[in-house]
Amino acid sequence: DSFALVIESGGYDGKKGFNITSDLILIEGKVPSEPKRVIKAYGGGYSYKNEAQIDTVIKPYKFKLASNEKQAKFRTIVTGHNQDGEFSPIEYFVTLNGKEVFSKRLWRNDCDKTHVQPQGGTWIFSRCNWCPGEKVIDFEIDLTPDLKLTDSNEIKISFRKMETSSTNIQASYAVSGNIITFGAKDPYDIALADVIAPSRDKTYFLHNSLCQGPIVKIRNEGSKAVNEAYIDYWVDVNNKTTYIWKGNLAPEQTEVVQLPAFPWTNVDLSKPIFYTALQKSTQNLIQW
Repeated sequence: DSFALVIESGGYDGKKGFNITSDLILIEGKVPSEPKRVIKAYGGGYSYKNEAQIDTVIKPYKFKLASNEKQAKFRTIVTGHNQDGEFSPIEYFVTLNGKEVFSKRLWRNDCDKTHVQPQGGTWIFSRCNWCPGEKVIDFEIDLTPDLKLTDSNEIKISFRKMETSSTNIQASYAVSGNIITFGAKDPYDIALADVIAPSRDKTYFLHNSLCQGPIVKIRNEGSKAVNEAYIDYWVDVNNKTTYIWKGNLAPEQTEVVQLPAFPWTNVDLSKPIFYTALQKSTQNLIQW
């Protein structure tokens, strides 16, 4: 069929400008958990004077599941702007049917390690959930445990007190939030979300080039928490290395995994391409 792709970017420098490129990556294969609907709950900017004031302008959003929808997640992107909103930390939280299901202190203290550098201006300073030239961090929240399957649900984004000594707060927040519904999900489904190193992706140039200690990102796309995953990785298909990851990964959450070095003895280097795959999962195979 067909679909629309919208890309939004923001920039302060109106004199020099900048170039932007984007890639659409299509992954062939069986979809383990097919989405049913994407429901836009929030999208806009909100001024902030204090936690009580912003709570009156960010209204709750009500939605009801269809008969073929059994699970849902909430994907949010929140960034702070203006003098205090940009340069002061703040905690925001999400409630579902009156219960707090997620909270996060919004702050990026790694802007000096941006992958688009050097830049002019104040790009090295910490900011409220964004850095110049970087993709904004999004959060995905599993709503399933607290969903009402046959009645209306109410979701709400709220903010707590800003961490600032300013007596005349100048702040606003750009907020977006989408509810994504699903049918029944597989209980255990680990996805290989990304290969950070070795990689030719310019986003990860600070981690590359790399000959040992591959870095990958895994994501839990199942309905239950995962405590163990088997990760295969290799250059020569006849000399695979398997790493057993152990932890506690909740649904819709990701984790960056540093893999141990693999032996180079007897490795065929005629086709030096790094491969990695997850066992007993969606069988996603990422090649770089």
